[in-house]
Amino acid sequence: MSDGPKRPTHPTELGIADTPGGRNRLRHGVAIGFATALALVVAGVGTYILYAHFTAPRSFTIIGSITIYGDSSVSSGSSCQGTGGYRDIGPGTAITVSDEAGTLLAKSHLMIGTSGDGSCSLPFEISDVPSGKKFYKVEASHRGEVSYTESEARHGISLQIGEESTQSKPTAPARPTPTTTSEHTTQAIALYPNASGMVYISTKSGATRCQISEFEVDCQGRFQNAPRVDGYPADGVRFTSRGTSEWVSGDLGDIPTVTIDYRKYRAMSWMIDATASGTTFTNATTGHSLFVSIERVSSR
Repeated sequence: MSDGPKRPTHPTELGIADTPGGRNRLRHGVAIGFATALALVVAGVGTYILYAHFTAPRSFTIIGSITIYGDSSVSSGSSCQGTGGYRDIGPGTAITVSDEAGTLLAKSHLMIGTSGDGSCSLPFEISDVPSGKKFYKVEASHRGEVSYTESEARHGISLQIGEESTQSKPTAPARPTPTTTSEHTTQAIALYPNASGMVYISTKSGATRCQISEFEVDCQGRFQNAPRVDGYPADGVRFTSRGTSEWVSGDLGDIPTVTIDYRKYRAMSWMIDATASGTTFTNATTGHSLFVSIERVSSR
């Protein structure tokens, strides 16, 4: 009586020839399976890395300035700071950024500033600020928080303390007083920022318009030999106090410009030297400068 069919156990009984070729096919099949598994693992790791890259919180840098107004509220000299009731504002003063819930996001400090006619402007730069928050509250010392959207914070901010001088803004006097040539070339006329922290100028020729903030100068004109940006000839140049520059294509819009003469001016941390051949913007803090004319644009 048969005990029933036996389960094959020998390779030949499994349909695999007991030959070198058969053993090779077996090993080859195992190798293919291992390679497939390895490929799946690599693909999974790559997918995770991409996911982590695109989902990781991104950050940006807030650049801005705090300007103190009032002859009796600021010290003069190469490194100005607040005095009297504003003595807590100066180089090294802490400045913080919090979100809408009051959670501290990043902090930095005020840097060495520049003094003007009864004013002191202190720049700051806050790096590694997480993006994606509803509001960003900026505060220096204990002076109270000022809220900004992310878009506003990314474009730079300008804070003001004290009362701006009621003296007339820099315009030519009705009766110019006689000055020597050396006085005319060394005196710089102060250009004050508006409520948004910007100074808008137009050159005497009317060929170039510029907007100036604490850390950036943007000029627009029909520049010769300008490169193409987005398929069109660039009609603007952007320059930062850190010395970086780029050609852009756009329009400054209907900005309320002040037409400057061929003289020297000062706008926040920028010294402006306007001549018939072009206009030079030099950052008093970093020393980087931009020369702008229709024929040539250069920076250093």
